[in-house]
Amino acid sequence: MPDATGYAAVKALLPLITPYSITDDTAGAKYYALAVEQQQNDAPRLTETQAQTAQCYWIAHLMASHDGKTGITSEHLGQWSASFSTTAAGTDIYYAQYRQF
Repeated sequence: MPDATGYAAVKALLPLITPYSITDDTAGAKYYALAVEQQQNDAPRLTETQAQTAQCYWIAHLMASHDGKTGITSEHLGQWSASFSTTAAGTDIYYAQYRQF
């Protein structure tokens, strides 16, 4: 469930780990509410810090998808590597980081 303390933490962390930020307006609150709901559905047992980090990556994923930013087209898990493309719809790096949680 979204709360003011969690919102403040995510709002502060988001620009530190992504190029995006949210503000204290309707859009910012909606992004946060969507991120909380998605994280609770996907990984309800995360610690508070893990949950807030995952929520930041989900918000960045939504914003990157909207902006048409770079996406991952190929990845390897052993000795991590990735190939990037600006045309990879729905495969942005923030979604990949979110999925790690």
